[in-house]
Amino acid sequence: MDLLLSLFPIILLIYLMTRKKAVPSYRALPLVAAILYMLSVSDVVALKSVIDVLALNR
Repeated sequence: MDLLLSLFPIILLIYLMTRKKAVPSYRALPLVAAILYMLSVSDVVALKSVIDVLALNR
């Protein structure tokens, strides 16, 4: 789980900033920081909500 939490923000930032409609870094960095904070505060519930939010944005 620790490995996943350490790799997740890096992978998400790379994805957000290199896709076709790239998200600017001044929006992507705070977004990833907020997601990581939510994950560290509440484990499974926050992870499920993040997955749902990301699935809705597709």
